[in-house]
Amino acid sequence: MKPIQSGKVRELYDNGDTLILVATDRISCFDVILHNEVAKKGWF
Repeated sequence: MKPIQSGKVRELYDNGDTLILVATDRISCFDVILHNEVAKKGWF
């Protein structure tokens, strides 16, 4: 089967009467690791 829609993390396949969504553990552009703390978090 060839994917009808393909991205960095998800692929969508057409199986006739159903659609198959495959999600992988690849890193997407929205996965961000923040190394710095947020200053004065919780303070007014």
